[in-house]
Amino acid sequence: MIEGIPVSNGIAIGNAVVIKEIEIKIDRVTIVNTKEEVDRLRAALKKAEIQLQCLKTKAEKKFGIGKAEIFDAHLLILNDPEFIDSVIQKINKEKVTSEYAVNETIKAFVASFEGIEDEYISGRATDIGDVGKRILCVLVGKENTVISEIDSECIIIARDLTPSDTAQINKEVILGFVTEIGGKTSHTAIMARSLEIPAVVGVNNITETAKNGDIVIVNGSSGEVILNPNEETLKKYKKKKSFEN
Repeated sequence: MIEGIPVSNGIAIGNAVVIKEIEIKIDRVTIVNTKEEVDRLRAALKKAEIQLQCLKTKAEKKFGIGKAEIFDAHLLILNDPEFIDSVIQKINKEKVTSEYAVNETIKAFVASFEGIEDEYISGRATDIGDVGKRILCVLVGKENTVISEIDSECIIIARDLTPSDTAQINKEVILGFVTEIGGKTSHTAIMARSLEIPAVVGVNNITETAKNGDIVIVNGSSGEVILNPNEETLKKYKKKKSFEN
């Protein structure tokens, strides 16, 4: 049994689907044609904006307009003149690729937010990182994990679930989730409560401990996560779950 932070009540029992983060290796590469790189950047920003608008529309249908406002925040970050100007300046001054400039700028922005003591404000570093990752995926041609394509009942295990991820969750098949990162005020927690899906966050190294197919019990009320329970424990939690229904 592992303990984390309970953020969405209820008990979920199912097989684990472990979602590993996309690894994007960004090397510093010197370029000659800075205009071409700036054009690449603007094209990537436009594509990322279209993706976010689509996710916002889906989220509005699933959660309501209020909960979909997170994507307005993401769009504001994406179109923030300070952010865009910082990236373009880095491209022009240092003669580096768009992806390197975006990656370095995002890291600086995230660090500045994480240094703020207010938990809610510091938590917005996750949003900035999410937007940065989306831009980088567009630039290097990688696709994010498509949670919406999961079609069998499971418990999602992940380092973190961004608002982009949770907007794709089908609660008919995603029975619950466990993440390594997050707190009671994180967007992961807010979305879990909106979906009424049991969730526990702040579980250290769960993506390394759990494996695809493991039986997982998630107690979103107590913060307990049990991997591969014995028959007696499984029976006990199935009984608890039946009382919920």
